[in-house]
Amino acid sequence: MVGQDSPPCGLSHLPPFVVVMKPPADQLRHFIGGSESNNFLVSKQLGQQRSLIGQLKELGLDRDTIVIYASDHGLHHGEHGLGGKALLYEESIHIPLIVHDPRLRSQPGKLEQFAVPADIAPTMLDLCGVKPPATMQGRSLAPLLRGERPRWRQDVFCENLFTDQEYPRIEAVRGREWKYIRYFRRIPEGATAPAPYAETIEASIKGEKPVYEELYHLAGDPHEERNLAAEPAHRRKLEEMRRRCAAAVVEAKGGPGAPLTIPSA
Repeated sequence: MVGQDSPPCGLSHLPPFVVVMKPPADQLRHFIGGSESNNFLVSKQLGQQRSLIGQLKELGLDRDTIVIYASDHGLHHGEHGLGGKALLYEESIHIPLIVHDPRLRSQPGKLEQFAVPADIAPTMLDLCGVKPPATMQGRSLAPLLRGERPRWRQDVFCENLFTDQEYPRIEAVRGREWKYIRYFRRIPEGATAPAPYAETIEASIKGEKPVYEELYHLAGDPHEERNLAAEPAHRRKLEEMRRRCAAAVVEAKGGPGAPLTIPSA
């Protein structure tokens, strides 16, 4: 939830346009329990006899069926005093991603490399023996699933262009130890309504400046409670992350000009 109110004392690291919510404790427990239960249920479905995998075995399909479970976004359950999904704090940008391929004999485990939703499609093609086209965004996770160690991304670009419910436009770069977030005007200066989506996707590439910035040292501040963007001691890191974010936007969208994914009419 976002708006024009200032955050209360103790949450001064948040942008001034973020509205802090205070849901009842029982409601928070319900939300958190529901999310965790879903993930636990899916995990069990991949391991029990009377489960999805068990039913595939009964049908004789277990040896050539790949199962992938994921979500499109995370959720805030009161962290930072927030709810919703469109802000780019850790709770929003992390999603579950479970891959079951019966041909992979390795023990169940967790990979530490960065994965993004755009990786799922090329992964599915690769696991099925189809070479992903060069024009497809994302990278196949198949080499990682096979235990290989290819050169891999060291950070990920995140953005929110959803401006309903008073959400601002946001871009971010999330690395291993550092994270940079920048916010843009929801309504362009001099306008009375948010700009059309096709214009906002390349606004920062064309030079629009952010109105608020955040810098977090995740290695020492994993809950993003101390915004270092205004601290002189971290000025060099802030400049570095600004440059990386500007480059990441171009990497994701291909530079000025509407991407091919945006209809021309």
